[in-house]
Amino acid sequence: MCSTSQENCLRSEPRPRANKSVAKDVAFGSNSANASRFCSHIEKLAFLKMYGESLELFEIYRLKHKLVAANTNTYDALISACISLKSTRALYLVFRHMIDVGFEMDQYM
Repeated sequence: MCSTSQENCLRSEPRPRANKSVAKDVAFGSNSANASRFCSHIEKLAFLKMYGESLELFEIYRLKHKLVAANTNTYDALISACISLKSTRALYLVFRHMIDVGFEMDQYM
């Protein structure tokens, strides 16, 4: 029987958590949580007027991880970054990527 000074005797010992195996080189856009995190990061960089960094991040993930697709807000942020930097080359790369992944543009995009 436990006394109040021995409260811990009723608690079970914690079990170590099993390590989840994570594939390191998975296409970034294939996992919706990763894609969402990626898009959010690019949008934040563009919002902070760190246009060059947002385009660099897009380019790195596009080349290294075979980026599948981003959302409308991310493409909007990337295009705004290209316009702010007056970079037609970057704008062409973003636009070409949008077409390659099958992004359907609306009246404004």
